Amino acid sequence: MREYRDPYDFQGSDDYTAAAVVTPRSVEKVQAVLRTAHELRVPLWTFGQGRNNAYGGSAPRVKGSIVVSLREMNRVFEVNDELAYALIEPGVRFFDLHDHLRAGNHKLWASIPDLGWGSVIGNTLEYGRGYTPNGEHPATACGLEVVLANGEVLRTEMGGMSNSKTWNAYPWSFGPSHAGLFFQSNLGIVTKMGVWLMRQPEVYLSGFAHFLDDAAVGPLVDAVRELMLDGTIRNLPLLGYGLNLGEGEATFGGDGWGLRFALYGRAAWSTRNTRSCGHRSRRFPASRWAAGSSAGTSGAGVVRQSDGSLPPLGSDPCCSSLVAERSTRTEVTSYPGFGGCDCTGFRGHGQPAPLPFPHRLSSPLPQFGLQA
Repeated sequence: MREYRDPYDFQGSDDYTAAAVVTPRSVEKVQAVLRTAHELRVPLWTFGQGRNNAYGGSAPRVKGSIVVSLREMNRVFEVNDELAYALIEPGVRFFDLHDHLRAGNHKLWASIPDLGWGSVIGNTLEYGRGYTPNGEHPATACGLEVVLANGEVLRTEMGGMSNSKTWNAYPWSFGPSHAGLFFQSNLGIVTKMGVWLMRQPEVYLSGFAHFLDDAAVGPLVDAVRELMLDGTIRNLPLLGYGLNLGEGEATFGGDGWGLRFALYGRAAWSTRNTRSCGHRSRRFPASRWAAGSSAGTSGAGVVRQSDGSLPPLGSDPCCSSLVAERSTRTEVTSYPGFGGCDCTGFRGHGQPAPLPFPHRLSSPLPQFGLQA
């Protein structure tokens, strides 16, 4: 039972201890547990992984509850490449879903929070967040299978129809939609969930910045908000004090503010497009850009292909080779030192290029190294 205690409770405490633990491996077993508990009026405490340790881990709130651990229900039933979704059980961790997608060579990404050991379903039902364009995890849930307190099975949305082909693709019902009743609630145990995935982009840019001046926070938030509203930044950026960010790493405890964001786009070949721009190109080694020249401000961005590798070195594409997903390209203003060409735009050294900014910033932001 020690595994199911609050990891931060004081030694000797038994305020949040369970009477027993059950680990069902099928929907039928979950039904049996709920019917028995309902008949005997025994409280249940259910979790997918139970690893949110800052909130008590897997320990029950009511002493003497029966803990229902769904860690053994860890199957990925389906990955639909055409419609970009997966159908999973509550014991599937973010690690598991990521590994399953990679092993099956699916060109899809899952949205991952800071720690990958948690349950995808558990995180989603608790309004969890990640950092891709699908970072609002509740919005990616499409189709729940729920065991109610009396042991009956309910399927939300189009799953209420027999042999439905759109259960995990269409998020509404004929008539009232009631999936929201099972988010942050104790009205039933979710045993399956459809989760929408992100199509793997051809290229992406992982951008980060660090600055010391508190006065820069307001203008920076205003600038990032506009870039999010117009669709330039489509992921959920992370901004925090004491947050030190770099490529593939994040540490806490330093001075100043850290910002992390991402841009996504399509690969562009420069053999045709480079000729359309007479501007002189500036080369930056290893696809790395230095951003910002103001005192106390630093930043960088790395263009990577969707498999995480750096683009191949070769001919130097200019900004006119950028391909916007909305099939239009308007003039942009970039971070000083970010543009590889004298005309405006985000670009790296090599053939793939990320999505450009679709607008010109309206005011200077020297604290962040942006200029209008």
